[in-house]
Amino acid sequence: MRHILLLLFVFAAQTTYAATLFREDFNDLESWEPLHFEKIKRHSTYTIESNGGEKYVVAKSQASASGMVYKAEF
Repeated sequence: MRHILLLLFVFAAQTTYAATLFREDFNDLESWEPLHFEKIKRHSTYTIESNGGEKYVVAKSQASASGMVYKAEF
């Protein structure tokens, strides 16, 4: 099992520097749709924060679960 995990890690590290297929500036979340799971009553919250000019999404979960979906053609 350790060999498989190591191989997956090496593969992931090699593909990290591949061409970027998608980049989101996260000025807002209008292009993203919430994904709620049928049996989960509480949903995670999503906010945009910034650090050094870079914006990113922060997901907060407290006994909850959900997701965000962005649909686009590549």
